Amino acid sequence: MANPIDEIFEGVIDIANKAGKKTTELVDVSKIKIDIAGINNEIKHANEKLGVLTYNAARKGGDKTLIDLCINELDSLYAKLEVYKLKLDEAKSVRRCVKCGTANGLKAVYCYVCGEKLVRSEDKTAAAAKKAAETAEKAKEEQQAE
Repeated sequence: MANPIDEIFEGVIDIANKAGKKTTELVDVSKIKIDIAGINNEIKHANEKLGVLTYNAARKGGDKTLIDLCINELDSLYAKLEVYKLKLDEAKSVRRCVKCGTANGLKAVYCYVCGEKLVRSEDKTAAAAKKAAETAEKAKEEQQAE
């Protein structure tokens, strides 16, 4: 027969382990949210810069090369943002429906709202990371071509 005190300690240890795991998950989600906020801030500044460049080009008939570079930067930032949003969904243990955007459980095969077959998050993350890398490489090549 087990000692009741040992059973209590085992229960306390189990609860502490579960609390530690949840705390780690919460910290991971918070870090991703901070990264997303930073990317959104970069996007805001890039949009402002694009507006100024577009205005100046329209008013002064200037070179549109800087506008193209700014657009490439924005494309790269939006692709990076998509990767982080997928990481956030993964950290929250959800999969988003590509058709309606609804968050579904990781075990779901079909969206519970619209019935669309869900894409595995690993596939979406890999595709988004590849797109971000391609966009960044394209922008770098265009910069070097000038």
